[in-house]
Amino acid sequence: MTPADVYWAVPETPGWTRLLGGALDPVELERAGAFAFAADRDAFVAAHVLVRLALAAHARSAAATGFASSLSHARSIVACAVGGAGSVGVDVEPVASFALEATLLEQVCSPAERAALERCDPSERPLAFTRLWTLKEAIVKARGTGLREPLPEVASAAGWVLTSMVPLGGHVLALARPAGSGTPVIRQATTADP
Repeated sequence: MTPADVYWAVPETPGWTRLLGGALDPVELERAGAFAFAADRDAFVAAHVLVRLALAAHARSAAATGFASSLSHARSIVACAVGGAGSVGVDVEPVASFALEATLLEQVCSPAERAALERCDPSERPLAFTRLWTLKEAIVKARGTGLREPLPEVASAAGWVLTSMVPLGGHVLALARPAGSGTPVIRQATTADP
């Protein structure tokens, strides 16, 4: 099974600004135009440009003919994962900057996950929560179930290999890929890619 290729980018960099808008189809352009804030629109466009670059790069290097892809965008960072012969899920989020209320934690975390967060130093909880949240989102995307099912417990994500990293200060990237899919290649995309 071909390992995942994961690319991330900062849409506000000058090179990315040149690419924005030129590669979208009419439906994507319409969706991009629906965003109220320019930063959200630019992140959407950058994510869709990034997925095209990732698919092109993966197609040249992969022996598999089938691809799975996943993309995620926040205002200041976008990410795309492409994997061969298996599902893949990626999520990227800024580190939580809000108070982690008990009600929220009860809704999205299992008792074991809440206990693990409680054991964290208070200054480390926002990062720990964001790592947990992005892993859950990556699993949901890889499974393709959306929110039709309850959020998965990260520790019991059997059959999935999970990766969490901080590619850019204040942001977390998470990847879910099938067990046995090899080591992913995670890198910052440049305008010279693919």
